[in-house]
Amino acid sequence: QVVRSFTSGPGPGPVNLLIASRAMYLTVAASVLAQTAPSDWNRALRLALVDLSNSTRTGVQVAPQWNAKVKGLQGTGGYLASYDGEYYYDSINQRSKQAVVTPIRLFSDHDVQRTETLSVNQSGLNVNMTLGQGTDTVCKAIQEPYNDMFGWTQYAHPNGTLVVDGQSCDVWAISVKTANLSTCLRADGAPLLYNQSLAGYLKQMNMEFSNHTVGPAPESAFAPSDACAHHYPTTPCATEGKTTLDVYRIHSAAEPR
Repeated sequence: QVVRSFTSGPGPGPVNLLIASRAMYLTVAASVLAQTAPSDWNRALRLALVDLSNSTRTGVQVAPQWNAKVKGLQGTGGYLASYDGEYYYDSINQRSKQAVVTPIRLFSDHDVQRTETLSVNQSGLNVNMTLGQGTDTVCKAIQEPYNDMFGWTQYAHPNGTLVVDGQSCDVWAISVKTANLSTCLRADGAPLLYNQSLAGYLKQMNMEFSNHTVGPAPESAFAPSDACAHHYPTTPCATEGKTTLDVYRIHSAAEPR
């Protein structure tokens, strides 16, 4: 049994759903974790940079500090999660943050998952993922090598130009054993598009950026969430008392009823 907390749309607030079926859990997990878990994408980028380490650098650089609105589509096979929110990039201090909202249409047209991912090049638990909103949040902190999402662009090759929402940008792309990568950069180095697909997997990540601010963001933008800064590890749920829950189970015809 797995408890997941979802923030309900224009309703009274958070709704806790007890999911008592492995099939249902996998369905929910695939739709949510498709865009919240960074490990696969970071591993692909690390391997890509290893492959590129002996390549000639073209000299193209993304603006070292910027933030923007972001819309994206990310996932595996049939589980493609759309999301929108904000993205903060700071290569000078080797850190980034993404705060997005993902629609979860499994139970209601109004349910969403709010996710914040802060990644910093430092020792210890350097990747903090926060799920939820307000006081209904939970932190998952992990340790993994820091990856600059745009670090590969120094090895990329020009691949034409595009116009995105009236703005012209130059496409830079590269393919390695682990991934296919491309981005479209304005003249000031701010990206308008980012695309990554993992070679050999049905995994893709497509991002579109808008409303850029080029330059350093306020330091508060990179502060860890309250859940990660003050409430990690998360206190277990109380075991006392009783409550009534609606339990759903999705199964194939071959499974027992």
